[in-house]
Amino acid sequence: FFQNDCHPVACPANTMGTFVSSGCTCMPGMAGTIKATTSPPYYQNDCQVLQCPQNSTGSDLVSGCTCKPGFKGQVIATTVAPYYYKSTCEPVACPKLATGINVASGCSCLDGYS
Repeated sequence: FFQNDCHPVACPANTMGTFVSSGCTCMPGMAGTIKATTSPPYYQNDCQVLQCPQNSTGSDLVSGCTCKPGFKGQVIATTVAPYYYKSTCEPVACPKLATGINVASGCSCLDGYS
């Protein structure tokens, strides 16, 4: 109930922004929305942490993801829909004197090499 004046509600933890009334957004690597409401806590926070993308490993985008063995590049959490990340993980080519397409799918040394 009203008690003399109104004060802006701070954006919830793990979101970006200052006050709910001026807009909050989910942190990089999270998807969802924060909406102002008229009852405590005066917002609805639907931000969800997203899993690491294909060819990477880690707990989730917020905690950090790295390319799987046999891949090179990086995974960067963003606030851009629809994926909320940018990944440059790509397979590492087989080295010289080896056969195969890439390290991730398997390489074999040529005869006479180990």
